[in-house]
Amino acid sequence: MAKEVYREGMLRKNITINSDDFYIVDRFAKKIGISFSELVRKAAVNYVKEQEELDLSAFLRAHCSTVPEDEEYEIVEAMKNKDKKDKGKEIKIEDLL
Repeated sequence: MAKEVYREGMLRKNITINSDDFYIVDRFAKKIGISFSELVRKAAVNYVKEQEELDLSAFLRAHCSTVPEDEEYEIVEAMKNKDKKDKGKEIKIEDLL
């Protein structure tokens, strides 16, 4: 197994992890011949890429809780008064962040 070399532009970060989770990840990293850090780095980058590829609806379902009933009522009432000629506009998650 090759020793990891820190290159220009690389940062070192500390994480807090439950010992059971650490051993699961560490054993798997050793099994596939990479360091714990490399496995965590790859997994994190892949997770971010997957999340950023979700459309807005899927992203909101995955990361936002449902609206409480009283708020839903307010939204439904507001929708009743919506201008039917207003077609609205498509927004991207970046527009909200």
